[in-house]
Amino acid sequence: MEETEWVPTVDDLRVKLCYICREEERYDSPEEPPRAWTHPCNCTLVAHESCLLQWIIAAQQTPDRAANALKCPQCGAEYELESRNPPILKFLDAWNKGMSRVGRVVTVSIAGVVFIAIGSGLYAVCTSYGAFAMREFIGKDLYDQIMTDDPAKWPWYAFINLPLIPLSLINSRGGFFLNISPLVPLLSGWPYAGPVSDPAQNGFLAR
Repeated sequence: MEETEWVPTVDDLRVKLCYICREEERYDSPEEPPRAWTHPCNCTLVAHESCLLQWIIAAQQTPDRAANALKCPQCGAEYELESRNPPILKFLDAWNKGMSRVGRVVTVSIAGVVFIAIGSGLYAVCTSYGAFAMREFIGKDLYDQIMTDDPAKWPWYAFINLPLIPLSLINSRGGFFLNISPLVPLLSGWPYAGPVSDPAQNGFLAR
């Protein structure tokens, strides 16, 4: 009958030194009450199970140590944790982690939707006010020549310049940024553009 080779374990050590708490236990003077020891990798480090678990938890909660929380500090071997929880607790733990990730995704998505909604609303208000201010400044007849009341006929740069008009007015009152006249976005671009509407439709051609 072939004899199996005897492999020593951490319990066979005559002197055990926990590399975390630095407490020593000798074979002839065991601790009271006894604490479980573990030898989690193939190097010479041994530790109390409770000390090692506390060390791993503390490392996982520290950003600069979290990546190496489950690695031996001496040889770099990966630690493998065995859970003694019943299957239902493992399932609930996995469910809790999954729902936490889903919750973060939902929170970010809601924040993005709210930001887009508020931004779109502010843009629409600024554009409408810019069109109103331009109409009041240049008059209805010229406004109908350049813009018309139909946004579908506006040139593309109108959607950039018009929202800048109320922002320029606010800046001119508060002086938050450079002292830019509110007329700059009103006059830039349009003097060089052709009319959008048909002059004949607005009574500008002789009959």
